[in-house]
Amino acid sequence: NGCASFTEAEVHTAFKRLRQCAAGIDGLSKMWLKPLETTLLPAMTALFSYVYSRGVTLEYWSLAVIVSIRKKDPSLTNMDNFRGVHLLSFCRQWYAMCLLPKLEELVARVTPIEQQGFLRGGRIYASYMALYALIERARVQGQRLYVAFVDVRKAFLSVRRDLLWRKLKVELGASDELVAALRKVLEEIDPAAADDRAWGQYLYHGQNPKGLYLERWRHAAGCRRWFNVARDTVSHEIVEVYA
Repeated sequence: NGCASFTEAEVHTAFKRLRQCAAGIDGLSKMWLKPLETTLLPAMTALFSYVYSRGVTLEYWSLAVIVSIRKKDPSLTNMDNFRGVHLLSFCRQWYAMCLLPKLEELVARVTPIEQQGFLRGGRIYASYMALYALIERARVQGQRLYVAFVDVRKAFLSVRRDLLWRKLKVELGASDELVAALRKVLEEIDPAAADDRAWGQYLYHGQNPKGLYLERWRHAAGCRRWFNVARDTVSHEIVEVYA
């Protein structure tokens, strides 16, 4: 819808749809905020509505750190067994989830029946059956069949954003507020930072200065909050810890 604000019900629904996962870069998680949700709801609704209606975001929402996530292989030494992901602000993710229903409403108008897997609540069994029928027909007729599967999430990194915004606005009828909000949320975090080349650069070609160095640490075994440390890389002396 084109309304340039959110209701408390919409913000509450967005919170419920968020996954229960580790704390964000701001030290917040769904589990920690759930007891405070009722208290926070009016303030967060006002904040998200203000940000959405003016096409801006908060500066700290663009902050991110890359963390390594281990894949299925138990190896801890094979770097191909890890992938880099952004650790973002929890409030940014909450706001992004508020935008999702508006985007889903637009997409639902043009998503063909054979792509039900891309619709909320949709199932892809019909697509499986259609593919099975094509395979069987090709087998019976002795024909070759070529099937391409596209990982949309990975393919998104190579999408021309200018065409994407134009399609949303011109062809799907997205409001100016929605397009501006999506651009702010998606473009202020550099998506290239999570691709293979940048991940390799991060792992193997990082700077290693000698002397005083400012770092970002996380108290993983305790409060799980992020904090800043000034450390001497030669003696490993912690010169200062600050918020």
